[in-house]
Amino acid sequence: MSDPTTPSAKEGIARLWSGEGFARHAPEPARSAIPRTLDIGYSDPSGDGRDGVFAPRTISAAKLTAGQYWTADGPRTAAEIDAQLGCGGAG
Repeated sequence: MSDPTTPSAKEGIARLWSGEGFARHAPEPARSAIPRTLDIGYSDPSGDGRDGVFAPRTISAAKLTAGQYWTADGPRTAAEIDAQLGCGGAG
């Protein structure tokens, strides 16, 4: 997916297997085509980014509360994710 068109997509929120919120995306895969693991990558306009391998079954089983996001290390808030990545104006 690329070229986010909605506020949530511009914040990096993407619904798996849906092109919702993005101008360009691959067609929806057949049910049998969904792999056991996904390699998901992100790059920002500068070319910097991150990626990781995730199991859709693990993600769908995560119990998140309002304001939490799923990470490979378990549920995290935006502030916890920023602190982990060295974001938030530290310099």
